[in-house]
Amino acid sequence: MNTLSIAGEGTGQSDIIKAMDEWIEVKDVINRLALESLKIHIGDGEAASIILYREINADLLAINDLKARGVASAMGVHIIGTLGILRLAKDRGMVKQVKPPF
Repeated sequence: MNTLSIAGEGTGQSDIIKAMDEWIEVKDVINRLALESLKIHIGDGEAASIILYREINADLLAINDLKARGVASAMGVHIIGTLGILRLAKDRGMVKQVKPPF
């Protein structure tokens, strides 16, 4: 079972729900053995993301957890973090500037 919980105004709830309806696709991992083996070393979500990356032949995996990034890189996964996504968005003119929140 998959659950998405978003609370409070100003959280972008409507944008997230719209994205889920229009372009976010929820998938289950097929190779459960690989998933369980990887979960010994990193978190459940990170492990599932890496296995799904390989199962769907993705081009890029957005992942921030430092240990999981190392594991993913060692497995040949092309990774990007939040800061990399923001920089890419800026370089493509999707956002005007990227700066610290304080």
